[in-house]
Amino acid sequence: MNLFILRHGQAEDYAASDSQRRLTDVGRQQTQELVDRQQAELKSVTHIYASPYIRAQQTASIVAAVLDLPIITVPHLIPEAGVQAAVEFLSECEQQTPLCVSHQPLVGSFVNWLCGLEYGQYMMGTSALASMSTDVLAQGCGELFWLRQPK
Repeated sequence: MNLFILRHGQAEDYAASDSQRRLTDVGRQQTQELVDRQQAELKSVTHIYASPYIRAQQTASIVAAVLDLPIITVPHLIPEAGVQAAVEFLSECEQQTPLCVSHQPLVGSFVNWLCGLEYGQYMMGTSALASMSTDVLAQGCGELFWLRQPK
């Protein structure tokens, strides 16, 4: 399975609740620039999955517009979700090339767990995009092809 993990773009500091925080202009711009830069690699994506939080939905909509794909909202991708919840969800996507839009700490933990990397070895800043592959969704069984940060 090839898969992509995208952290949402920069969001406003405060809102009525964490789930209601929206992307800033910088967050939208950085995400758009990163997606445009990686567009050739992203052409293999078959499904876009996103956390229900507004900033993740807005980030996913930028990718969806470029790839002409719908966004599928998945509660397993909220910030508080654990790696195991993400693994259980992704195990249902084995015949796909998914792009998952989520949050820290989940995105960083998942990339490190799947690829057997030291915790914190790679930073998943806002709008960071990782490309990975794995034959088995298990700890240390994946390969990180690249991790791109916005410029």
